Amino acid sequence: MRRPYGWCDAVMIQLSDGRQAPGRWICGLPAFRYGWAPDGLATRRQLRAEHLSPGGHEPYALLLWRRDRAFAWLYRLDLAQPARTPTPAQQAALTRAMAARRWCAGCQQHADHCVAPVHRTVWRLHGQDRRLRGMTLRQPGVGITNPHPKGAAHV
Repeated sequence: MRRPYGWCDAVMIQLSDGRQAPGRWICGLPAFRYGWAPDGLATRRQLRAEHLSPGGHEPYALLLWRRDRAFAWLYRLDLAQPARTPTPAQQAALTRAMAARRWCAGCQQHADHCVAPVHRTVWRLHGQDRRLRGMTLRQPGVGITNPHPKGAAHV
């Protein structure tokens, strides 16, 4: 029988710096509710915002939310290392890759945003004509008619 949701089994967890914080143990890692994580721990996204990386260290704890159905790894800030800066060649490759993601196959121009990978056209070209909804665009300006148009019976 499954226990009802709640943190009735919360215990005081001893942290690496000697402090204690309310949480529980899950799979051998300390787990904290959203908003209850102690200072000194950060998610990868928070590390990236500070130009840091975990530095090869394993996650130290879990951050749980959505009734424990979603989680994020927590890393120790004192073990975090500065993020690597890309070399000029890597930066050039990233610039080319992002330019390719902004290329519109329909109007043969660069868009100011990333183009949807399904159609490779900007939304104003793809969505302006409602007749395109029954077609699959393969090449710019060439469409293949839907084999089962709306209302047609198919087996």
